[in-house]
Amino acid sequence: MRIAIVNVTYRSGSTGTIVKDLAEFAKNLGHEVLVFCGRGEEEPGVIKVQTKSRLYIDALKSRFLDNQGFNSKNATKRLIEQLRVFRPDVINLHNIHGYYLYLPMLFSYLKNEYQGKIVITLHDSWLYTGHCSHYLSVHCQKWKTECDGCPGRKIYPKAYFAKAKRNFDRKMKLFQDLRNVTLVTPSEWLKKDVEQSPILSRFPCITINNGIDTSLCRKCAASKTKGEKPIILGVANWWNHSKGLDVFGQIQKSLGDSYRIVLCGGLKGKKPANLGDVEFKGLIKNQEELFRMFGKASVFVNPTRMDNYPTVNLESICCGTPVVCFDVGGCKETIKDPRYGTCVKDVEQMIREIKRYSESSFEVDYSQYDKSTMCRAYLELYESGRAQIVKETNLKEHNQNRGDIS
Repeated sequence: MRIAIVNVTYRSGSTGTIVKDLAEFAKNLGHEVLVFCGRGEEEPGVIKVQTKSRLYIDALKSRFLDNQGFNSKNATKRLIEQLRVFRPDVINLHNIHGYYLYLPMLFSYLKNEYQGKIVITLHDSWLYTGHCSHYLSVHCQKWKTECDGCPGRKIYPKAYFAKAKRNFDRKMKLFQDLRNVTLVTPSEWLKKDVEQSPILSRFPCITINNGIDTSLCRKCAASKTKGEKPIILGVANWWNHSKGLDVFGQIQKSLGDSYRIVLCGGLKGKKPANLGDVEFKGLIKNQEELFRMFGKASVFVNPTRMDNYPTVNLESICCGTPVVCFDVGGCKETIKDPRYGTCVKDVEQMIREIKRYSESSFEVDYSQYDKSTMCRAYLELYESGRAQIVKETNLKEHNQNRGDIS
């Protein structure tokens, strides 16, 4: 089977890691896999379709025109040309936002030329809203009818002037007449959203939980040092209000110097004054180093205000560290056993649970989180969809032949 996977990144970030894991798993089973990405470095089996300069131009246009996904025609032409040569049985689209595609051209190819199975994996809400990738942080439900007067233009993908109604209508048109499609969500929470979406609700949708490399987690687990001040760990690519940076100031104010609070991730500008003695380690790109941070922590605090199925929760649990996070999006679904942590409604409850879980320990059922479970589910979906399309194609050809004879 020939499988094409499209995502904004490869290897880097949570979605880039998922795509890498899928590609490697399928190759090890003897399938042909070709990955297309919008940024990063090319390597065997990976083709970058966007140039760095064009990516910045696309981002600039999106900022002024609010037309994310409707630029980058040249990159999309390169993608389609390569797809025509590769002739995949299955195309799995992941994040198709990120300043590297012109979606009308891509969807025209999928509707009018491509004959195989299409799998679209949603890692956020962008496909069914008129603008934002995470509507939770602005408490907006307009996507259930028709986006207009967008309150989320300042969140990714940022725009100076929101054109949410136009974008909503464009996406509605993109998905009209699209066939042989199965949608995948990493969480049941996101699946329920899809089922309410005017844009996506007509397509079949299944949930496949994201998975991680648990072997590395096992190596880094149980490295906590007895007798030292307990560590509260926070991890994000970039810290901001949506990720709950301000919450750590409230936690420190309440708990004083009885805990060390350590944050890993990028921070734009100076450290906020209210964070006092909170330690910033910067963005840790080495995965083993990051997992050792998880292993040393007494509790992992994830105060994100918007997320689908946060991978960092899985990583912490598999490193033996309990999770305390807000009950938003699909966060609750990552905590598959009450020993692994809990979701809370507010900061006061979060502080109480930090105290309780920082003294706990547990044994992990790694099979619940391992990437092989995720990859097997995707391969089963690819195979079942392909078999159905082959069956329908053969039936169509059979009927046409019967018509020719008669």
